[in-house]
Amino acid sequence: MNNLLFSAFFCLFAPSILFGIAGTGGTATAAEAGIEPRPVVFEPKPVGRLRPELRWMQTQRIRALWIQDKLYENYGTTDKSKAQVMAESGFNVAVIGMQNDPLNRSFVPGFNDFLPANLKEARKHSLAVWIKWRYGSDHQEPYNRYRPPFGKIHGKTCCPLDAQYIERHVGRWAVKVAEAGADGFVIDTEMYLSDEAGYYGGPCVCDHCFRAYLDEFNRNEKDPYDGIAPEDRGKWLLENGLFGHYRLFSAKRIEDQYDALRARCHALNPAFIFGYAPTTEHIPGITRGLGTAGVPCIIFGESEYTTGPTAVMQHDLRYMERAKVPGMYICGLWISRNTPEQTAERALTSSLYGNGWWAYYGNALLNYVGAGEEKQALPGGYGRCDNTSADDYLKLIASTHKKVNRLLRQPQKTWPPYPAHPEMGPTPSGTVTASKGTISIDGIIDEEAWQNASQFNLFRDRYDKKKGPENTFRLCWDKDALYFAAHCPIPAGEKLSVEKRGRDHPHTFRNDGLELFLDPTGSGARYAHIVLSALGDIYDSRVDFAPGTPPSGDICWNIDMEAGVSQTETEYIIEARIPFDDFLEAPRIGKIWRVNVCRHLPAVQTWSPTFGIFHNPSRFGTISFSGD
Repeated sequence: MNNLLFSAFFCLFAPSILFGIAGTGGTATAAEAGIEPRPVVFEPKPVGRLRPELRWMQTQRIRALWIQDKLYENYGTTDKSKAQVMAESGFNVAVIGMQNDPLNRSFVPGFNDFLPANLKEARKHSLAVWIKWRYGSDHQEPYNRYRPPFGKIHGKTCCPLDAQYIERHVGRWAVKVAEAGADGFVIDTEMYLSDEAGYYGGPCVCDHCFRAYLDEFNRNEKDPYDGIAPEDRGKWLLENGLFGHYRLFSAKRIEDQYDALRARCHALNPAFIFGYAPTTEHIPGITRGLGTAGVPCIIFGESEYTTGPTAVMQHDLRYMERAKVPGMYICGLWISRNTPEQTAERALTSSLYGNGWWAYYGNALLNYVGAGEEKQALPGGYGRCDNTSADDYLKLIASTHKKVNRLLRQPQKTWPPYPAHPEMGPTPSGTVTASKGTISIDGIIDEEAWQNASQFNLFRDRYDKKKGPENTFRLCWDKDALYFAAHCPIPAGEKLSVEKRGRDHPHTFRNDGLELFLDPTGSGARYAHIVLSALGDIYDSRVDFAPGTPPSGDICWNIDMEAGVSQTETEYIIEARIPFDDFLEAPRIGKIWRVNVCRHLPAVQTWSPTFGIFHNPSRFGTISFSGD
């Protein structure tokens, strides 16, 4: 769980996470391909009334310490056990890391002695014990390899739907942990010792997965399987309007796979908790599979390791509520990167506005407890911050937990406000003028309509600091469409990072280009996400958090957009016509939309500073439609 760089990159720089999908779409070309994309249905599964044994997770919030330790050992030179010190500090969950022998998946060191002893001591102090397990810590044969939709098959990464792999590496051990009497099982889904850079880059199209899809939906007398080269499977799905449907099918299969595992453990303990790290829906479908309304799945977020609660936590909480996902999100704080004061303050916010918090690397709070004593024993960022003692943290944490208990009994208006970045100001606003004449979408913006259009600057980063090229963009509108154009300078010595990808390619956001966010209601519940590359490729999705839809939205929503581009040695120009439809309704004069425009190459820039991820509708700016 220590891949901080992955967490930061994935959550801050991957504005279109690859698994978003809802609905089917593409039925005309799908029919030509002989595929009948019947709807893949997800029933709403919101968190409801928890089982009586678990209601403390709502009334107290989750307060977890991630450790690889012996709870029954003494804390420092005291006669108190580590479990007792945890309980006195207000923690209610011990997340204990275990894993099987990399050379023998059938053997887990300490399972028959270390685990029972920890459980016994935890019970004395009313601590829940959830065992943390690595998903991708080693790869023993046999197993199917992951093949991304666009790229080569991997040499080590497992297919996320390889039932034999999941059972061998994770499933059977979750059952054994439940049999041993533990209260939960947390799957660390980072791809340790893998050749995948931290996360799955799209649904798997390996022989096994692609064959399963065709077996389910092919209605052609001729089986297309052998006629599609493995490296072209993603392209074939995309060209036939099936890519989104395929992702939905994959997510449902993953949900069913993990739901079967959950059911086996719930047969032993109906209140057995499942959780996973490091980011929401890293493996799409896993939250719904591992959670139920009464026993939700716990997401151990790592995105706030060094910052505390940010827009990422708010986004994930909003997603789970609106998409009716049976998940609870708890914010992770890395001890070595947070002072005692920061830990206490951020734990308070996480507990009040989220579902709780967890501390990583918890061993630093239970071992070598004197000031600075852990520096030699726990190098590499696994100790405490500065020259602190364990008690410096635990005393403030205990005080915070008492404060949480008190505030949770009071109205929310009495709580400390959700923290804002100290430099966060109001979001920008502007007016969109009516078009003065016709516009040709050709990447040449010399028409009179563009000369009279509203112009905006785009040269500040997401933290409102001037940075990167001085881009400008323009907007105007008529009764049929919104028109967008932008000048994007190419810094001296830079080369464009762009390739031709085609419509709705899920990697479009990696190109040089711009991203548009359009929220016609201003509610943040439903908005358009449009990516325009410097070569004119278009990716458009609608983020509306339907049940079963992962956070990035529905790529099957397509509008009849036009894009034109042009390029010189010093800049590229993007021009687009975005027609109004039932979702992006034609506005009346005076109507206000929430909008943002972002560029992430060569520098991350936003018109409205988001102070975090691009998908942050509360930080979109506002535009008002004018008749002038």
